[in-house]
Amino acid sequence: MSGRSFWWPAVGIIVIVFGVILLLNSLGVHIGSAPGIILAVVVILLGVWLVWRSRRSAGPARDAFAGTVRVGGQGWQVQSGRHSVVFGELRLDLTQATIPDGEHRLDVDAFMGSIVVTVPKEVGVSASGHAFMGAVNLLGQRADGIDRSLEATSPGYAEASKKLRIHATVFAGDVRVQYAA
Repeated sequence: MSGRSFWWPAVGIIVIVFGVILLLNSLGVHIGSAPGIILAVVVILLGVWLVWRSRRSAGPARDAFAGTVRVGGQGWQVQSGRHSVVFGELRLDLTQATIPDGEHRLDVDAFMGSIVVTVPKEVGVSASGHAFMGAVNLLGQRADGIDRSLEATSPGYAEASKKLRIHATVFAGDVRVQYAA
């Protein structure tokens, strides 16, 4: 098992244990307060998300804890893999990237924040998005609220020589997959 594949599940388990301790403390030893219970539930969910996301993609991974993460630009070659941020914004701009022929899978996720993936018009896109709390906007289709999912496929996807299969998830925030203007 590599350090990367061991690291995120281990951190996730530690965060879950910390959340359970907070929850028990809020409910048992001290009189539980609503902010304490909410914090404990958020910490537990963060831990579960860290463990879950570590098992999703076999390709290369780009991870960040917080902030704005920008991926793409000239000279970057698209390949299947995972990109994630715990708290913040994740922007994949593939308009100037090299996209080889064939199908490439991108798993993109955030715990709290936003995901924006911009693709060139000549590339076929099959996208699925999920937001537990927030909005999903895939190729012009939109759903928002609690536990929302969408799937969208560009016209001519099956015949396209360059294809992107994008799977994007956010716990709390927004997901957007769009064609470049």
